[in-house]
Amino acid sequence: MRKILFILAILIISGLAAYYLHQHRSSTLHSRDTGFNLPDRNKIDSIKIASGIKIISIVHENGRWSIDNKPVNQERVSDLLVLASKLEAKSPAAISTEMVLTEKLKSGTEIFYYSGKKLIRSYRICKWNLQLFACLHKSERIFQVEARGYPNVDLIKVMSADISYWLDHNILNILPENICLVKIHYTENSGNDFVLKQIEPGKYQLSDENNNILTSADKDLITLYLHFFQNIGSHPVQDNEKQDTSNLKEPFFNLVVETNEKDVIELSGYRKKDRETNQTNTVEFYGKLNKKKVVNMKYSDIDPVLLELKDFLKK
Repeated sequence: MRKILFILAILIISGLAAYYLHQHRSSTLHSRDTGFNLPDRNKIDSIKIASGIKIISIVHENGRWSIDNKPVNQERVSDLLVLASKLEAKSPAAISTEMVLTEKLKSGTEIFYYSGKKLIRSYRICKWNLQLFACLHKSERIFQVEARGYPNVDLIKVMSADISYWLDHNILNILPENICLVKIHYTENSGNDFVLKQIEPGKYQLSDENNNILTSADKDLITLYLHFFQNIGSHPVQDNEKQDTSNLKEPFFNLVVETNEKDVIELSGYRKKDRETNQTNTVEFYGKLNKKKVVNMKYSDIDPVLLELKDFLKK
């Protein structure tokens, strides 16, 4: 009897030991394989994103995020870090899908978060069957993931390796005191043309199309006007519009802005027309920047800048 009890005791102890080891191994596996979220997004100062041959590094310096010293959309980087801090594993990938997902992840997006030179978090992520899957580097376990509280956000788009997604699409973002010249020519009515010079902060010179200096300019209106050259944005031309933009003809305005740093920004506006109805689009137009890049712009963004000569004259 004692022998049987002894054997039972051994079996119970062995079972408890096995259970403990299993639980311990599972908890270790959890922290090693499913720790996707950023523990402290405020400490991240460098992000590397790679997909195929595309590789970008977004760096935080002097209070701003940039790529190769080019300013990027700060809100998009902030959104990425918020979502990355909430990224979590929902469930392990089904065994039957592991081979497919492994191949998908190989061609998916890699993302690395650094604090100084220290790598804080890194993983591969991909989309398959409208669901997101990820695998931590140095781990073979694949999980379905989502950003807690943001189940419908497309993280693949937010974690893009396409530089055009990140670059700041502001066409004009100049402080009033940094503007030394504004020149506008209206091809449909040159009588509205003007040249505005800021000789020094708060001291202006307004000229008409024939370079005649006008002494009746309203200084307060000019001061207010120069504040409108900030946060004038754009968005990329779509693939189905490239045929239209390849043959742009006469613009309805040409705008030239010079800064105190001798930067020159030239913007020409071209009206958009519907292909089927030939009606002019009253919401958007094509803007050509420095005679090269063509973008979509909204009239509501540029209208405050497109004043006419008479608008500056004292009533």
